[in-house]
Amino acid sequence: MRLEYDVEQALRRQLLLVKRRASGKLCTLATWMRNFVRTHPEYQNDSVVSQSINYDMLRAMNDIEEGRVAAPELLG
Repeated sequence: MRLEYDVEQALRRQLLLVKRRASGKLCTLATWMRNFVRTHPEYQNDSVVSQSINYDMLRAMNDIEEGRVAAPELLG
């Protein structure tokens, strides 16, 4: 099967991301979320994720997705 160059490069990047996550070199989204909650100043180690913690996490995720914040632990 012959792929266009840009499609092949995109596929290679995605496969490299999967490989790095599977090997533990990059964290998964679930790990990133747990770490975010655990280190949030309002978290009290009681397994309760308040609305403000959730809001802050969603804002952080949006900032990462839009490129305003770097997340090398997630994206390499």
